[in-house]
Amino acid sequence: MTDSVLSPDGKMIWSGSEWIPIPTQSNTNVQDSVIMGDINTQIENSVQNNYTQDTDKLVRNHLHIATEKMEQGLFLQADEMYERSKQIDYQLATELYNGEFRDKYVIALWNELASHAQMSVRNIADRLFRILSFDEDHIPSLMLLAETSLEPQNDVGLKSERLQTAEMAYQRVLLIEPDNKEALTGLRRVERMMRIAGSSLRIGVFLIVLLIVAFHSIF
Repeated sequence: MTDSVLSPDGKMIWSGSEWIPIPTQSNTNVQDSVIMGDINTQIENSVQNNYTQDTDKLVRNHLHIATEKMEQGLFLQADEMYERSKQIDYQLATELYNGEFRDKYVIALWNELASHAQMSVRNIADRLFRILSFDEDHIPSLMLLAETSLEPQNDVGLKSERLQTAEMAYQRVLLIEPDNKEALTGLRRVERMMRIAGSSLRIGVFLIVLLIVAFHSIF
């Protein structure tokens, strides 16, 4: 290797074709720092991306398991999986649970409900509450809610409350599908039952008044 040729003022070096500034140690250090800074940034970004991808995958896995548990009727375990997903990433879990996974849960809950030929009114009500908490416009659930409320065997609450529940369910369906024939027929049935119940109440009050009057007239 030939010796470097310096300029007379000692500030330039001959490259073989032209005079160039003599490289300084500080320039080299600055350049090395910039390079190392870029490498460190790339590593940090890569780690962050991997962490985000792993978190997303883990949360989704928990929510998928929750779906399977719902379809099996294991609601406590489904709720537990949702709680675990929130511990991993609360915001992501709640957004997916109430957004992307909402329809999956409605389908799973409805399939679980439809798979039972015989189910108590209270268990049916529990399933319907869960479904309608995800989708208040789920027409099959609204129709089943109305029909269950009108079942003669249904002794949950007062009869007037059950009639009101059926009325509200049918009205909700008709807001979504104004020409739904089953809902129209059901609503007319409810209105007829309400009129009968109202008449029975008035007759009952009238009989009580008569008994009171008769009692006072005797004594």
